[in-house]
Amino acid sequence: MSDLATFDLEVYFSKHEFSSKYLLGSSDLESVEMASILESDCVDESLRNEWKNLRLGYTETLGLPALREEVSKNYDGLTAENIFTFSGAEDKSVTSSFFGDVKG
Repeated sequence: MSDLATFDLEVYFSKHEFSSKYLLGSSDLESVEMASILESDCVDESLRNEWKNLRLGYTETLGLPALREEVSKNYDGLTAENIFTFSGAEDKSVTSSFFGDVKG
């Protein structure tokens, strides 16, 4: 195995991934404990119930409609139909290679 070149990104993550306070580039499903989110005052009871029944399978191709709707509220002039959501960077990279990045 020593004949293989090192993969610099993995070397970096092996040094810093579990010692950093915040992981802004996580690709895993649980970078924050759900209990801490659900106990937050920002989360109402209906949202807590949605999370309790959440399934972690695949969703619609463009992303979960409810999530797309919430994201669109942060951008003037956009609706959920203008928003794609992705679970990681690779899907976005492939899609943008076909459609190009939208600059706003």
